[in-house]
Amino acid sequence: MNEDLRQLWIDALSSGKYKKGIGYLRLKDKYCCLGVAADKFGDKEWVLGLEGAYRYGPKPFDPKYYLNSDLLDKLGLSEEDQARLASLNDDCKTFGPIILELKKTDEDNILSNLRSEGA
Repeated sequence: MNEDLRQLWIDALSSGKYKKGIGYLRLKDKYCCLGVAADKFGDKEWVLGLEGAYRYGPKPFDPKYYLNSDLLDKLGLSEEDQARLASLNDDCKTFGPIILELKKTDEDNILSNLRSEGA
């Protein structure tokens, strides 16, 4: 993962600027951890959908769709990484566990370890 962006992402999650949400990248004024990354590092491609839910990018809705490949590449995340972060986000009441996950070094990073085990 890009180290500079990792720290900026941690700072954004810790800032109090973003309200924690689940199930969507962004729903009204609440964000998933990936939604925070999209808002912070993306091209502001938010598209308002039904009932205040936003999707990121021009693609049509797909339940497996989180961030576009350009943003994943910029962050240095794989599809598996974002699926793991989305699951962790939806299982937590705060951004705290996600921040802890992002603070891990690459050697200790569960995301990297999961990718290695799958290879």
